[in-house]
Amino acid sequence: MNRRLKWIVIALILVFLGVMIYKYYLAAPAPQQEIDSNVLSAEQEINSGLENKESMWILFVSASCEPCAEMHEIFKQLKPKYSGKVKFIEVDVNDRANFKLVQQYKLQYVPTTFIVDSQGNTSYHNVGVIALDRLQAELDRVVRQ
Repeated sequence: MNRRLKWIVIALILVFLGVMIYKYYLAAPAPQQEIDSNVLSAEQEINSGLENKESMWILFVSASCEPCAEMHEIFKQLKPKYSGKVKFIEVDVNDRANFKLVQQYKLQYVPTTFIVDSQGNTSYHNVGVIALDRLQAELDRVVRQ
């Protein structure tokens, strides 16, 4: 009887481990759109900005890029100052959902910045880190237009 109980416990542990391994490593994750149905994709944000004739700062970044982290901090710092004047859109180049945007904007390196005026024209384009004062000057220029 004691031996039988041990085998039952071992079998339950193995089943539990099998379920956990399947759940975390083999099961397909739920599509992001189902999880964040109220959150617009980067492509939808850009299209919305173009349709609404909004000025935009589109920042293409990667989580594994140190200069991108520096630009992300500048992005967060300036966003409140330009709230309601410039739409801030950060695009993760490693997200498969953004592959079409990466191709459309012909990205080769990150961080890459595009500042788009209210007419939908790219008024500024830069690859790499941008000094805060230079970036503010460019954002101020599209706000005045």
